[in-house]
Amino acid sequence: MFTWVRRVGLPGVAIVLLFVSFAVPNLVHADELPPPPPPPPPLGPAVDPVSIASNNASSSLAMPGDVVTLSFTVNIVPLITPSVTIAGHDAAVLSGGGNSWTASATMLAGDTEGVVTFSAVVGSADASATTTVEDITSVPDVVFDETAPVITLTGSSSATLTVGDSFTDEGATASDAVTASVSVSVSGSVDTSSAGIYVLTYNATDDAGNVAVEVTRTVTVNAAPTPAPSAGGQGGGSGGSLYPVAPVLGVASPPAPSAPSNGEVLGAQTTNVPEHTAAGQTAPAEVAAPRAQAPLSEGSVGAAVAQARTGQTPAAKTPQAAAPDVEPQENTGTQSEASGPPGFNWWWLLLLLLVLGAGYWAWRKYKEYKERKEPAL
Repeated sequence: MFTWVRRVGLPGVAIVLLFVSFAVPNLVHADELPPPPPPPPPLGPAVDPVSIASNNASSSLAMPGDVVTLSFTVNIVPLITPSVTIAGHDAAVLSGGGNSWTASATMLAGDTEGVVTFSAVVGSADASATTTVEDITSVPDVVFDETAPVITLTGSSSATLTVGDSFTDEGATASDAVTASVSVSVSGSVDTSSAGIYVLTYNATDDAGNVAVEVTRTVTVNAAPTPAPSAGGQGGGSGGSLYPVAPVLGVASPPAPSAPSNGEVLGAQTTNVPEHTAAGQTAPAEVAAPRAQAPLSEGSVGAAVAQARTGQTPAAKTPQAAAPDVEPQENTGTQSEASGPPGFNWWWLLLLLLVLGAGYWAWRKYKEYKERKEPAL
């Protein structure tokens, strides 16, 4: 040992000691070093940009029957066909060429109203890397709306007017769960100058296209009441008009019998005068007087009858008043002649029968009296 030291000398020893001071600690703690880090995983496909829209007239809204489409682009090729769901429905995925893809699904009645959810899983052809994309907050939303607006009438659903009245439609309002402001349209019109029944119909549609249940308002326009007739006006009286007739001179009038119910004058031809009930109807200005005839001898009943048969008009009978709603009696025309042979008046026959009856009664009483007296004789 000392021989080696003498050979290398003091400087050599110093160099050896310095080397050992650095090498020995590493040899002692080699088992305590951490393992090397694993190799970095392969990078997955990046998806950008992403957009979603509806084929509705308002692309940010959807209703049952509308198609919602998700469009996206990936950064690597080749890819396996992505798997996409929209609003919980499996979407049909189509390649747009290159790195572009589209996925579409039809919205159904009963789907959850609100923001339409989506999810897309993309991966490399060897499935060594996949990326899931869902509901990215930076992508504008599509709202699903299947509730139609509700129309509320302002005022009553019916109104009654009279011809000549004025009418102003009070209108209606509509409310909707998604669309903030929904306008209401009205069809139909009201003509207050003509009596009738008019119907106004109100409709509303929200921005998604949901149509409200229509609401109607019925307006009835009645005819104006008929004014009451004037009490002093022409034809307003309850009686009929009188027709003047020329008097018959030189004729002995027999005792007046009770008038028949139908207004006939027996023994002569005459015409009933109809009663006038319609308002404003007046009698003719005048009636032509009958043709003058030679006066007959006083008390000649047969002559009076003959004169009546020649068409002499008897004195008119005053018609009875009739209510306005009673149809006037129809003109019966020429009345039938009195029964019996020409020139014979039935009043004389009645008188003769009374005389004969009285004589018969007196004869029977006389005969009874005589029969009672004869036994006594």
